Amino acid sequence: MASVFRFIHEKKAGAGGAERRVVEFSESAIVFGRGGSSHVILPSYKVGTEHAKLTREGEALVVTDLESPTGIRVNGRPVSRAELHGGDVVSLGDIDLRVSFDGNTAEVTWLELMPLSMPDGERVAIRMRQLQLDSYLPSIKAISIVLAAIGVVAWLAYPLSTSSKKQWSSGPISNSHKLIEHDCVKCHAEPFKPVRDQECFACHSMTEHAHGMGDFLQQHKDLGRRCAECHMEHNGDHGLISEDSRFCVSCHGDLTALKSGAAVENVASFDSHPQFRVSLREANDVVTRVSLDDPKAKDPTPIKFGHKVHLKQGLEGQDGPVTLQCSDCHALDKDFKTLKPIDFDQHCRDCHSLGFDARLPNSQVPHGDADAVFPALFAAYSRVVLLGEDHELPNPAQDMQREMPGTEEPRTTPMIEATGIPGVVESARQAERQLFTRTGCFLCHSYREKPEEFQTSVNSHYEIVSPKIPNVWFPAARFSHGAHEEFSCESCHEKTRESKDTADLLLPRKQLCQECHALPEKGGYVRSDCVECHSYHDALGFPAEKKQDIANYLKGLTR
Repeated sequence: MASVFRFIHEKKAGAGGAERRVVEFSESAIVFGRGGSSHVILPSYKVGTEHAKLTREGEALVVTDLESPTGIRVNGRPVSRAELHGGDVVSLGDIDLRVSFDGNTAEVTWLELMPLSMPDGERVAIRMRQLQLDSYLPSIKAISIVLAAIGVVAWLAYPLSTSSKKQWSSGPISNSHKLIEHDCVKCHAEPFKPVRDQECFACHSMTEHAHGMGDFLQQHKDLGRRCAECHMEHNGDHGLISEDSRFCVSCHGDLTALKSGAAVENVASFDSHPQFRVSLREANDVVTRVSLDDPKAKDPTPIKFGHKVHLKQGLEGQDGPVTLQCSDCHALDKDFKTLKPIDFDQHCRDCHSLGFDARLPNSQVPHGDADAVFPALFAAYSRVVLLGEDHELPNPAQDMQREMPGTEEPRTTPMIEATGIPGVVESARQAERQLFTRTGCFLCHSYREKPEEFQTSVNSHYEIVSPKIPNVWFPAARFSHGAHEEFSCESCHEKTRESKDTADLLLPRKQLCQECHALPEKGGYVRSDCVECHSYHDALGFPAEKKQDIANYLKGLTR
């Protein structure tokens, strides 16, 4: 049978001598380690008993870490699992193995450089020391090690004879777990074994990191992922949540090798981060994520809006548009991170009146519910009729002007005379048609006329296409506007003053963020670990069945 693996061990002495040993393997997987159970034995104390496994998976050659004490590196980069190619150097402890291919046979070469031959005088000195009696007695170092071992055993055994377990604690517990500080078995269900996930889930309920993550970990048990890898207890209030990006990069650095057809790109650092992707909600409520570099990255919100016309300079001392600033519409929410949603009554009504008749200057239709428009109009014109013929109405203006965003062309609402109940209905319907198709609602919203079977004598005959203005464009990321408050809005949201179209996505690209966020961290630059912008999972509410009575808990503290 043709060999699958060929291990080559070359020894080169400093004087120029060389030895070469070749071992062929027909197995599809071989283990490298220091122990006798390994296929290839590497005599180094920095190499684990079973350190790493080399596997042929079809045409691919894959190396996997077997929970070794010093880990493995491929071309100097720490990995837990990686696909190898010709010329790659795999480091196990202090031993470097070079990978090459001879046809279908994978060759792994260990080049070991031997020291120069020992001089005769030094060899004689060693022989003389071996003849001395004290060379056969335990050294001071050995005696010290034995005494230290006895002390450690006594130190560990003492808690078994007392109720105190402080000697076994590796450090102070965090405030998050102070409630169970004296109940070690809550987390350490099995002595001298790592804390298992099931002990964490006995109290904590968390969202999944990503869709299908549970199935993925079941398929890759070799990764050994568990809660305690990132959540390191017994460090006091420092380090319960690890912020080290290496945990993220160990998978996301080469995610396509772990999961074929992965929906996200490989990310090894923020420097190599792909372009940001924005979540866009289409008319059918399907959400798609589109790169900001994609020409399809357009705001689908059915609102007629342009920043340019709203941010233009107002005329001081004259009637006309006011001078608006970004903060007039975009304000920080109470969490000091997100922005408050745009509200018509708070941000728009002062300039964009929903009036409908010049004779009723103080009357406006409500905003936000299309079905409430016609009843409001009917009530307004009914009041006009109820006032009677002798009631003096205000002098009507020539028209009710509205300014279409981005244009100076005025729109007019013709005067409507309301006489009698039929006249009230007709007046209300004409005003409704004007609002939805020419003036108030039409200026900002898209509308639809209801089918005749849904039109009644008491409801509105039109409906507004729901704008569904998103408040968060990057739901997969975390961003705090409050943390960036020292910078002007327009320095990040460029070309805002020139934007005339709602479809313009005025969002910063990754290149702008990378100007301030650098990896590795440099003077004057902000750190950019993965957790700065991404959460692994979010906590869910504490289940009712897991809640405890505080009185019973306090009794337990006094025992």
